Amino acid sequence: MKYKRKLDVLLATINQCTNPFSKELSSEYLYNISSGQSVSNDVYEFLSSVEITGNQQRINFISECSSDADRFDRAITKNIIRNFAFKNTKKVKINNKVQEVTIQRNIFGRLLYAAIQNGINLEQVFSYPLTPVPFSMCHADGNICKTPKSVILEEFKRHRTANFDPAEPDITIYDGFYLLHTFTKVPERYAAISQHILKFILFEKKRVHIIFDKYNYPSIKDYEHNLRKEDADTQYDIQRENKRPVDFAKLLKSRNFKEKFVAFLIEDWKNDEYTVLCENKTVKLDYDCCYVFEENN
Repeated sequence: MKYKRKLDVLLATINQCTNPFSKELSSEYLYNISSGQSVSNDVYEFLSSVEITGNQQRINFISECSSDADRFDRAITKNIIRNFAFKNTKKVKINNKVQEVTIQRNIFGRLLYAAIQNGINLEQVFSYPLTPVPFSMCHADGNICKTPKSVILEEFKRHRTANFDPAEPDITIYDGFYLLHTFTKVPERYAAISQHILKFILFEKKRVHIIFDKYNYPSIKDYEHNLRKEDADTQYDIQRENKRPVDFAKLLKSRNFKEKFVAFLIEDWKNDEYTVLCENKTVKLDYDCCYVFEENN
C-alpha cells in the first residue's frame, strides 16, 4: 500500500509536468521534465556519458597515484559540469555589442595603392562588395537598418479625426509579446502565468483583442535572431505545472518558445476555471488564426 501511494504521487507529478514517455516529444532531444525545455547537444552528450567519463577518470587517478607517490596530494583537474543548469550562466557583453562589421580605415587609399603596385583592375574590384554587409543595409555595429516604429505612429496621428480619448473604449487591443516584456513579476508555474495574463487583460474591460505577431521564414527577424546567437535547435514542451526558467525575459527572444507558449495559452484558456473571468466579456487572440474566448451558457 505504501509503495502504491508513492507510485500514484509519481504518476501525478509526471502528468502535471512534462511526461518523458509522451509520444509527442521528439526522441532526438533530451528534455528537462520540470521546465519542458530541451537541452543542447553538449549537455546531452555530457549527461548521457557521465558514468563512463567518471569511471575513466577514476581509473586514471588510481593509475597516476600508483606511478607517482605525490600525486594523491595534488589538486584534481576541475571538470566542466554541463547539466540542466549549465545554460543559466549569464554572459557579459562589452558595451552591449553583439557583432561588428570588419572594415579597414582608408580602404579606398589602400585599394589604390595595391592596384598601382600589383596592376589590379579597380573596375573589377568595385564589382564586389567591400564589406561583409553593405552599409546601405546595416549600421557600423552590424545592426540592420530599419525604419523606426515611430514613423508609422506619426502616420496614424495624421489620419486621426478625434483629438480626445474616449471615456470608455469599445475594444482594447494588446501587443501580446510586448505585454509579456512589461511584466516585472511573473509567476513561477505556467498555469499561474496563463491566469495572470488573462486577469490582466480583462480587468475592467469588456472586449479585448490580444495580438501575437508571427513572422514567417524568411523575414527580417531571422537576421536579428542570428545576431543574438539564438539556439534554434532548443525545443520546448510547456505543461501547466512546469516551472519557468529564472530568466523568463530571455525565453521571449526564442522563436520556438514563443510559438509553444502561445499554443499553450490557446489551449489553457479553454479550461472551465476561466468561465468566471470571461463572464459577459470577449477575448480574441490572434496568432496563426483568430481564437475567440467567451462564456457560453
